[in-house]
Amino acid sequence: MEAKAVLKVVAVFLLVVFCTSCQVKEEAKESDLEYKYEVSSSVRPFQDNGYNLAEQGKKKIEEAKQKAEQERLKAEEEAKAKEAAQAEETARKEKNNENINVSNNVAANPQKEELLVEKIQGIGSAEQVITVTNDYSSSLQVTVQAFEKQNGVWRKILECPGVIGFEGFSYNKTEQNNTSPIGIYTLGTAFGQVGNPGTGLSFRDITPNDYWVDDPNSAYYNSWQTGDSAGRWNSAEALYQISLYKYGFVINYNTENVVKGKGSAIFFHIWSSPYKGTAGCTAVAEENVIKLLNWLRADKNPLIVQGTVEQVENM
Repeated sequence: MEAKAVLKVVAVFLLVVFCTSCQVKEEAKESDLEYKYEVSSSVRPFQDNGYNLAEQGKKKIEEAKQKAEQERLKAEEEAKAKEAAQAEETARKEKNNENINVSNNVAANPQKEELLVEKIQGIGSAEQVITVTNDYSSSLQVTVQAFEKQNGVWRKILECPGVIGFEGFSYNKTEQNNTSPIGIYTLGTAFGQVGNPGTGLSFRDITPNDYWVDDPNSAYYNSWQTGDSAGRWNSAEALYQISLYKYGFVINYNTENVVKGKGSAIFFHIWSSPYKGTAGCTAVAEENVIKLLNWLRADKNPLIVQGTVEQVENM
């Protein structure tokens, strides 16, 4: 009986020990799970932050690569631009050297260009010649050149643009058309409304009473007259009233052995425009009229030669 009681007590004790052990294990397991959860919860923010930092690092690396590529491309463009500029500078220097060599060759072996005046056979003893030329006789625009023979050698003194009659050049200038006469002509008196600019030609001041008669029926046709017509002519230019006659000179066309109606008042004077023709005169800018007047000398037997280049070269 006693032995059974002892065995029973021992069994109960062992059962208690076993249950206690199981409870401790369960609690330990639960504690372990709670610890793992706490650790996991505390580690995750660090894991998230690490991921973000890694992404930011990748982004910065990519940006750095892009910036480096841009700088590389920029450096290449600058290098190409510098190379192009150097090439251009080298080409410019080579061109300058070529020009210098050409100039030196010309200076060492000068080729004298034949002047237009040297091709004109009909200028006689003239030592001053003005040529008025164009390529097409119908054109009102011309090139005016002045030449002077110095120590037996012709030299060009002046070249400038000019205009002639609205209808160009003609061998048949008349009172009815607006052409300029073709040919070689001597120069008459110089004239002006504000005094002599310094010409070596004979000079005449224009007054309010001065007229150039253009009436073909008048005995005074194509001549400079002073005073009222008093029936002497029915038509004349009032020289003082024409501002383009501030400076000029007479071209001696139809002034000797005058042919009635063949044209009158053919002058060299100031133009109104480089694009507007005249009734038959030759005209250039005022400054060039003055230059020519100051250059001209009566003792040089000056002439004016008018026509196309081809016509003038054959005169």
